Amino acid sequence: LTPDSIRILLTDDLGPLRAHLDRLVADTLAGHSDALADAPLRRAAVLAPLLPMPTARPAPVPTLAERSSPDDPELAPFYKHCGLCHDSTEAFPPGFLHGTREAVRAAVDRCAPRMARRLAMWSAPAGAREKTPMPPPATPQAADIQHSGDLASMRQWLATRLQASGHTPAQLATRPYADLPDCAVY
Repeated sequence: LTPDSIRILLTDDLGPLRAHLDRLVADTLAGHSDALADAPLRRAAVLAPLLPMPTARPAPVPTLAERSSPDDPELAPFYKHCGLCHDSTEAFPPGFLHGTREAVRAAVDRCAPRMARRLAMWSAPAGAREKTPMPPPATPQAADIQHSGDLASMRQWLATRLQASGHTPAQLATRPYADLPDCAVY
């Protein structure tokens, strides 16, 4: 290697932020802002001028992913109680209810061990639960799950799917939750 064969390119990624901070300091000194005044720091006063920072690139246009439809009657209770969080393209919480009927069934099969365990948590007293039941008790989706028959039908449907893959909820219940197959959906 020679000095002529090495090229270093540095980028000042924080330049725009530094410029906005300099402007905030100048505005405070000029009396146009009290964001950096000799007083306790107020998050809203400091962040508000910094958040709408214009950039050279236009902001991406947000789009909503098209929602899956519960065209499979067996999956309807899952969409009703789990769809608000799990019918998405996000990796977390896993989007096992998003996609075509075939993709959803494959994802649910992959997630069935953890789903069955989380639904089983509804049977345990609150202080004895290994994990939070799904859907979480404090959410509106959980409001009638124990009395509607949906919990029982969801657990039965998952048990059938698990048995088809060579597992049983009872067998999986002996394993620590962290050791159950992962429910990653990408």
